[in-house]
Amino acid sequence: MKTVFNFLWLWLIGLSATAQSTVLNFKGVFDMSVSDDKIYTATSEGLGCYNISTGSYTVEALPDSLQQHLWWHVASDGDKVYIGSYRGKVGLWASQKFEYYTTSIMPWGETHLCVTPGHELFAYDHVLTKIAEADTKTYIAYRAAISSIFHFKDALPTADGKIWLCGSDMFGGLYRFEGDTIVFVADMGDLMAIDSDSKEHLWIISRTDKLSLVEMADDKVVNRFENEWIKTPVGSTNMIAVDDNDNVWICGTKLLKFDGKEFTTYPLPDTENVRCMRWAKGKLYLGTQDGLYVFDNGSYTPVNGSAAGIRTISEQAATTDAPCYDLQGMKISSPKAGQVYIQQGVKRLKRQ
Repeated sequence: MKTVFNFLWLWLIGLSATAQSTVLNFKGVFDMSVSDDKIYTATSEGLGCYNISTGSYTVEALPDSLQQHLWWHVASDGDKVYIGSYRGKVGLWASQKFEYYTTSIMPWGETHLCVTPGHELFAYDHVLTKIAEADTKTYIAYRAAISSIFHFKDALPTADGKIWLCGSDMFGGLYRFEGDTIVFVADMGDLMAIDSDSKEHLWIISRTDKLSLVEMADDKVVNRFENEWIKTPVGSTNMIAVDDNDNVWICGTKLLKFDGKEFTTYPLPDTENVRCMRWAKGKLYLGTQDGLYVFDNGSYTPVNGSAAGIRTISEQAATTDAPCYDLQGMKISSPKAGQVYIQQGVKRLKRQ
């Protein structure tokens, strides 16, 4: 079941009316998701929205309970944007309001999200969870039942209703969710990222004793490619994206383009930490610890934008008898001295 904290969306609606003119780079992009001509970003300041057609980039503040400065994730489905918090809660941003799903599915860490072409929402980490308003169901890979450190590092929903899953750490490998079952497909080591091309072939970054790029078709490995930069162990920062011409892009210590025969190497932008990567509308977008970058024709351009919805705390007490709420959404009769609270969509500070 879903519980909606009404004060949250009132607060957020109010925020949009108080846009600041400050130009920001929105440091700390943790995740991004592409819907039509928009790229939604999970940033340390809030939910970012970059309009590819107009070039505008704005951010909306989100409730403090999301713990924005910890890693959180985003998945979009048209104008609906789903948010996975670090502490396991999942929320929905739609029609300029925010709603929480109360299900706490992974309270110990990050909540990765994906949306299927059939508009179904899934969260994944140690388990795979289908999230719906009326019901939430969890699916467990049999290997996860015997290993507490097993988790799915990446997920790829496909048009046939399946979800391909990259198993990581102990008992890693390729898994596939179909129907109501997680099927083990192939023992390929520690899998880090997955995407597909126009031929519906899977492209996977695999790590055994070294890193390699694996091409799969019909549940079988058809090619395995290696490169000096792929071989370099770079932890969990490896990402993959296939462009419209079936070139495979890999990001680790360097940015690589693989055209099916050769690797071309590009330096990264002036940052040492790329956290996510997506291909959209003919360009490659990278989310880094220093903000969002667009890669085009061998060069990087930082994406700057205007803040919308970042509001400072008001020390001016409300003059009405409107109800007050604490930052967790609980109604309070009277704020204490020095307490931060919400009233009429405004974050306020009770004077001493």
